[in-house]
Amino acid sequence: LEWRVRQLRQLRALLTEHDKDLAEALYQDLHKGAAEAHAAEIDFPVREIDHTLDNLEDWLYPESLSPEALTGFPEGSTAGTRYDPLGVVLVIAPWNY
Repeated sequence: LEWRVRQLRQLRALLTEHDKDLAEALYQDLHKGAAEAHAAEIDFPVREIDHTLDNLEDWLYPESLSPEALTGFPEGSTAGTRYDPLGVVLVIAPWNY
């Protein structure tokens, strides 16, 4: 968890410290205006990072299953779900609509 938080904070710092450079690159490459570049490519990811940092610990908190869900197990058995981040994923999504 600590490694992931550190990575997110570094990405946030990069986006906020180099926002003008990023906006200029987006203009040069895609002719994207500064307002659109900030709204879609800089500010939105920063807000998502903030949201993730605010909630990451809660998202990874283990959840217990109710005893009623454990039919067929000895009385007193416990079970739950533990969330472990496993690494990087590749998301392939449409970008043009």
